[in-house]
Amino acid sequence: MNEPFNAVLCTTVTINNGGDDPADFADFDWKLQDPAGAIRDTWITGRPNLLGYGDVAPGGTATGEVCFDNRAGSPPGQYVVLYDPSFDFSSDRIGWINQR
Repeated sequence: MNEPFNAVLCTTVTINNGGDDPADFADFDWKLQDPAGAIRDTWITGRPNLLGYGDVAPGGTATGEVCFDNRAGSPPGQYVVLYDPSFDFSSDRIGWINQR
């Protein structure tokens, strides 16, 4: 994870579309689980490289930051970045582990 910026935690993600159809993406498809087990939604910031939202064409990629609230007293330890699309009715989720 990148260092906190104005009370947020940010990480850079890349979406690769290996399918045959365009793939939707959006900032709000991401969550962060902190070491205490609290799950946080994304936080919109003024950072210049936010992922935002849109589509990725077949064979294409999209890269950007997703940011989360860095609450006072957030403990160091294992943070899990979760990709959990809101409008995908599958139970599949993907997670990445970051140490802070």
